[in-house]
Amino acid sequence: MIDIMFDHNGIGLAAPQVGLDQRLFVMRDPHDPIHKSAAHIFSNPVLEEHGHDKPEDFEGCLSLLSVKTKVKRWHWVEFSFDDLEEPGQRLTWRFEAINARCVQHEIDHLDGILIFDHINSNLVQKMFIEKVLKAKKAAGRRGNL
Repeated sequence: MIDIMFDHNGIGLAAPQVGLDQRLFVMRDPHDPIHKSAAHIFSNPVLEEHGHDKPEDFEGCLSLLSVKTKVKRWHWVEFSFDDLEEPGQRLTWRFEAINARCVQHEIDHLDGILIFDHINSNLVQKMFIEKVLKAKKAAGRRGNL
């Protein structure tokens, strides 16, 4: 999954996006986003706390060929996950800004939610679907599917 995330210039990638029935996601290390060996694996993540403000910003998704739409996300989140080095133990981390957005985006995938589901307008959803289909058609012509 880490290789796929890096190969497609993603920030994170959830197991369901690659056909795995596991509650986990991978994410680039915020302090070392260039090296694959620094990427993190978060197993069984649970959002524990979040800030009060929900800024809206553009988000893309590898599952939707990186077509972007605006999504409101908590500015900071605290989440717990399984410690892969100490079975039975949980860790709690806190991220802000783009990293908090990534955690929320990937946990959404684990819950069966796409950025499309955050769009409140039927017209905007229709336009978004048209953009995804157009990007998919173009990617197919380039042999990128």
